[in-house]
Amino acid sequence: MRRTTAAATLALTLGLTACSGGAGEPAASTARTSVAPTRSATPVATRPSPTASPVDSATPDPSTSAAPVPITDYGAVLAAWAAHHDADERFDPGAMWDPTPGWGPDDANNDKFNDTALTGGRVLSYDMYVPRPSVAAAKAIALATATLPADAEILWRQQFPGCYVVELTSATLGAVLAGKPFRNPQGQVQLQLRSGAPTGPAAPFDPATVTSVRVRPAIAASAAAFTGC
Repeated sequence: MRRTTAAATLALTLGLTACSGGAGEPAASTARTSVAPTRSATPVATRPSPTASPVDSATPDPSTSAAPVPITDYGAVLAAWAAHHDADERFDPGAMWDPTPGWGPDDANNDKFNDTALTGGRVLSYDMYVPRPSVAAAKAIALATATLPADAEILWRQQFPGCYVVELTSATLGAVLAGKPFRNPQGQVQLQLRSGAPTGPAAPFDPATVTSVRVRPAIAASAAAFTGC
């Protein structure tokens, strides 16, 4: 009798619960309440968390790992660089790239990338012209950093009499420049902003009138280590 009475009481209780939600409650919530004991009574096995142990967290799932972004600008191998930039055939092969109307000091010298040089088969040095007649320092930095990998971060910056220097570091560059002949595991790259005529002697730096940016793989941990403009 106890079992019969308990079952009847439980059925009555469930019936009252289903009716007490009111007209405004979605019917789906009633269905979820009635089957909840069945789900909780039979636990479902779950996979362990990917970070459950140091081994799991150190071994990413290959199906979710993103492929490395190819380097096509600063730090690229010559073939990748050439596939994304236009050589200026008015000059020595490989020296000037991307002639652009309105850039540089004049129409005869309007390349975005000048005096481009390779180290170990990679493009690691060039002078970058900006739209004439000049741009502000913030604009020049934005134009130059746009040619670096997206993970580049500023290490330090400092104004000097003849230039403004921004030292950056990039893990992407560090991964390809760690060994010989680069020896640059932090992927450091240096921007030297200059005023005055890009093809003439250096002029006192004016942050309002930047005419070119020298991009180099110079390694300097701080402004105190900078060797000069």
